[in-house]
Amino acid sequence: MTFKNGFTFEFYCKLNKWLTDSYNVKTGRKGIGYFCKADSLYSGDWRAMRFGLMDSLWIGDFSNIVAWSGVGEMLSTYADGDIRVASWDDLGYIEGDEFYMTVIYRVNNGGIVPGLGVSGEENLDVVEYYLNGSLKGYTYYSHDAYMKGSEYWDSDGCEFFIGAVYFGQTGAIYNFKGDCYTTRLYYNSLTPEQIKLNYELTLKYRDSFKNE
Repeated sequence: MTFKNGFTFEFYCKLNKWLTDSYNVKTGRKGIGYFCKADSLYSGDWRAMRFGLMDSLWIGDFSNIVAWSGVGEMLSTYADGDIRVASWDDLGYIEGDEFYMTVIYRVNNGGIVPGLGVSGEENLDVVEYYLNGSLKGYTYYSHDAYMKGSEYWDSDGCEFFIGAVYFGQTGAIYNFKGDCYTTRLYYNSLTPEQIKLNYELTLKYRDSFKNE
């Protein structure tokens, strides 16, 4: 399987602990790890696909250099490849919350992404952030940069880690601390209708056990 056609990652959880120190290296920074694809959690290699949350409002990256930087809706893409959220409030969750998070990487393929107005001439993909089945924000990402980054991390030699993310060359590893009820990975980009349906059916299934 390959990530070259984009992906969808779903994470249904209760966050028991907010931003915490790296468990193995003291850096003075705090974070949460949701998922990453890399050769190792200990290599510190920048060539990885990562998604989490840092005290700098960083939430993810797929390459270290991008051809496009700017502001989408609530999310921004920086010249170093980082994606950041505008503010803490825009995340939509805090410590102790139970939430269903969906991250989409939607490959443009030279077309128009419905509702987001992406021009194929700019060769931009879209990163979308959903919470509890609804779109919270999005930003654009250079397709060429994504493909260049994936040449390394989209390989059999790189593992997919859930609940942990390493940060930069410091070797620091940040973990998710809470309860994970459901996680799903798709090697394609789900539609907004599919995302909403997954959210509703998953909560309905879990609620059926609560009522027993």
